[in-house]
Amino acid sequence: MSYEEELKVKSDLLASMGFQISRIVSGNPLGYRTHVRVQADRGRHGFYGLYSNRIVPMPEDGCANLPPEMNAAIKKYFASGRIRKSQGGESFRLDGNNVIGPGDERSGTLELPGGVSWNLAADAFVQANRFLLGEWLEALALAVPEGSSVIELYCGTGLIGGFLRKKIGGYSGFDVSASAIDSARENFKRLDLKGQFTCMDLERDAPELDSDVILVNPSRPGLSRLLRDSLAASRAKRIVYSSCNASTLRRDLAELAKSGWKESLALVFDFFPRTPHTEMVLWLERA
Repeated sequence: MSYEEELKVKSDLLASMGFQISRIVSGNPLGYRTHVRVQADRGRHGFYGLYSNRIVPMPEDGCANLPPEMNAAIKKYFASGRIRKSQGGESFRLDGNNVIGPGDERSGTLELPGGVSWNLAADAFVQANRFLLGEWLEALALAVPEGSSVIELYCGTGLIGGFLRKKIGGYSGFDVSASAIDSARENFKRLDLKGQFTCMDLERDAPELDSDVILVNPSRPGLSRLLRDSLAASRAKRIVYSSCNASTLRRDLAELAKSGWKESLALVFDFFPRTPHTEMVLWLERA
């Protein structure tokens, strides 16, 4: 189907789930990914098939979702014969016009709106669409009132907090990944930003949610029941929820609605063109 038809299908599907979409933000549907993990087995390399560990070989001319530089770097690496014996595949990240790949000791640099450079390891998680990342960050910033205190759950490398830091009050980030927390601290120190980061398994524990705004950006399983209960009981004025899974988002919103939280704005970012996935950003306030 055409990309225009794809966007309409996605919009219709989200509407059928009860979402009131304010706007869909889209960009170039090809060559959009900034990072990728490539699997290899028995001389073949590519990606796992849907719901399996069966490798679908990389096409000879590369993956259409990747920039030309990344396709070229991946092809060169697997043709070299120097493939590492590693589990979980090999990570590649676009760094400007260069690619950081397996065994590369350098950190990648992500250029954010406003001239901020964020250092990232090749396997560090960050939203993958290079064309929409800036608009997504700006939407999150718009949702956070000037001078607000902010707690961010699933903060990763602190990218959102770093982008917001100069317009907000106190900031604390929480994530289960120790390496991501270390990266967040290093970036904040390098840029002379103030914030607190804590390594915490948010499936088993929850921080005290005593800020004006709570940012949540979970993985596909969404929020744990513990966090949903903590958010329901918090005194925050606003929750800003960014989700890559509409089904678990709908579940979490239904639970939060029981304690008076109500959607005030919903934006869709088509971070994953040519896949069934989208990213949604919702502002929640007390009804």
